[in-house]
Amino acid sequence: MRKIGLVLLVLLMSACTSTFELRDYDQAIQEALAQETSTYLTMNRDLFSYYLPVSIGRKLATPNSVTLNSHNQSILMSLDVVNILNQAYYKDDENTLRDLLKEGVAFYSYSDTFLSNQSIPVDFRVNAAKIADHLVLLILQTEHFVFTSIHPEAVSPEILYDMLRVARSARIAKEVVLDVYSKREVIDFKVQNLNMFAQVAPESGTVMDMIKELDENDFTDFDFNADENDPDALVDEVIIEE
Repeated sequence: MRKIGLVLLVLLMSACTSTFELRDYDQAIQEALAQETSTYLTMNRDLFSYYLPVSIGRKLATPNSVTLNSHNQSILMSLDVVNILNQAYYKDDENTLRDLLKEGVAFYSYSDTFLSNQSIPVDFRVNAAKIADHLVLLILQTEHFVFTSIHPEAVSPEILYDMLRVARSARIAKEVVLDVYSKREVIDFKVQNLNMFAQVAPESGTVMDMIKELDENDFTDFDFNADENDPDALVDEVIIEE
């Protein structure tokens, strides 16, 4: 009788344990993209705006980022200045999302296009990487933003779902962003990239080891005083500060 009781206890504990599967990410993505999005923006900032669902909290903000709270976990939503400048001044009009993680680091990757709340197609990419037992680094990239979060894997699909909900409503004040950042003669792309991850994991050497360093093939050199509509005014070489 005692043995039967122990078996039942084990079964009950197993039923209560949250199991995590990769298909949970797929389901979270499909559900988030199927949701109707509000065209009303509740968070209006100088450089970007977005709609914040009532189920998602807001903790801290800087001019180019905001820390959100979902399922008691922090999400860093960062304006992707590097990609915005690359799109604005690069000759090729194709919207490409750069690789943020080193090759082979992510255990889950997904790329697609969603419709924003303005019915505009937006490229996005999802990457998830393990940084410890049952601890995940989740990254959602869009053409203008990067969402990052470190959290237990059990809640990771729910975090991704909330990231996508916010991402579909987010929009930038493009001319303001270009005016603010294009005044710099040289943009330190490497520092911009590393600072973004340092905010979400300030003391994690493991996370920083996963980040792909920029090289001279990643970005073009921008003539920030040039007219972006004048192709002859743009340069093809790379300048990245060391």
